[in-house]
Amino acid sequence: MVFVPLAAFFDVSLDIKDNSLSRMKGEQGLKTIRKKIIVLSTGIGLGFIVFLCLLFQKANVVPFIKEVGLIVTILLEVVLALFLIRTIRSLKIAKLIMENQILHIQSDATETFISCFGMLLNEKVIKFNLDRTQLIKVEIGGRYIEMTYGTHNKIEKTRIR
Repeated sequence: MVFVPLAAFFDVSLDIKDNSLSRMKGEQGLKTIRKKIIVLSTGIGLGFIVFLCLLFQKANVVPFIKEVGLIVTILLEVVLALFLIRTIRSLKIAKLIMENQILHIQSDATETFISCFGMLLNEKVIKFNLDRTQLIKVEIGGRYIEMTYGTHNKIEKTRIR
């Protein structure tokens, strides 16, 4: 990939065979997050190329189209950059969860890693004790584990079978 060095700027390892996690089961969630980072980085790079093409384009077309294209490209770049930063943070927290896992549950459709830092449900990262999200209750039944987490305003439940 041409634009993978952009992710290296954020100190993220995008190697699918990461040494610290290669021995662990179920890296599918991490691979999905890494693929999102590569797609977003590529989108930012392509958007930058489009921006440069629009910037150096001759003014023989309708004048306002060039300005509108530049504004739309800049807005798109900002949105992609924000998603990239959010995804990189998710990858770092997912690695932290997998490296410090307390419990690993493999079911038919989902793979769940639970640690004191949060929970990784396939590629969905749920952070504990960050952003005021706290683990409120854990209920263990005969065929399920139900976790209740959230803030004072918003409480969510996740049931793993």
